[in-house]
Amino acid sequence: MLYRKICNIALFFTSIFAFFTWSLTNSISFPYLDNIIIKFLINFASAYGFFRIIVTFAAFILERIPIVKKKIFKSSYFEGTWVGYYQSPSDDKHVVFYQTIEQSFDNAQILSKAYNLEDMNFRGIWISTSSISIKPQESELSYLYKFDSSSNNNLNTNGLFIANYQKGKSKIPFRITGHSFNVTAKTKIKTELIKVSDKTIINDEKKVKQDALNFYKEEEEIKQLKSS
Repeated sequence: MLYRKICNIALFFTSIFAFFTWSLTNSISFPYLDNIIIKFLINFASAYGFFRIIVTFAAFILERIPIVKKKIFKSSYFEGTWVGYYQSPSDDKHVVFYQTIEQSFDNAQILSKAYNLEDMNFRGIWISTSSISIKPQESELSYLYKFDSSSNNNLNTNGLFIANYQKGKSKIPFRITGHSFNVTAKTKIKTELIKVSDKTIINDEKKVKQDALNFYKEEEEIKQLKSS
C-alpha cells in the first residue's frame, strides 16, 4: 500500500515532467526529431528515468528520516521497540519479552527475545519469516514466525501470529493484542504488547526487560481491580 502511494506521487510528477519534455521535443526543429518513433523513445526514456529517480529518492528519505517515515506510514507505522507478555502452553509459565520491528517502505522484520517471568532467564528468540501483512482499515496485522528455544524442554517451532492493534490520537499504533498459533501447541497463545520506543537499536537491554516486567505487573493490577 505504501509503495503504491509512492508510485502514485511519482506518476503525478512524472506526468507533469512528460508534458514539458513532449512540448520541448515538438518545439525543437532538428531533422532527426521529426521522426515520431525517435520522439517517442526520447520522451519514454526521459519520463521513465524521472519516475525511477522520484521513487528512489522517496525510498531514500523514508529509510533515513524517522519523522518523515512516521508521517507517511501513519496507522501502518510499527517501527521501534515493543514489550509484551504471554503464557506458554508448554509449561504454563508466564513469559515477558521485548521486540524490535524494522520497517522499510515495502517490508518489515520482527525480532523478539523472551524471558521467564519468575527468574528472567533467557527462554528463546523468534523472528518473522514472512512479509508482515498490515490492514490499516481493519487495524489488523499478521505474520509467520520461527521460534528457537534456549532449552531442550521447549521445542523449536514455527507459527502464525494474528493480531489487532490500537491507534493513538496521531493514528500511530501503540498497542497490539494478538494470538500465536504454532505447530506444537494445541491452543492459541494470547499475547499483549505496547510500544516503548521508536528506536530499533537496544542500548540498554536491562531497561527494556524491566519495561516488559513493569507492563506485565501493571496489567495484572488492572485485572485484579476489575475482578474485585
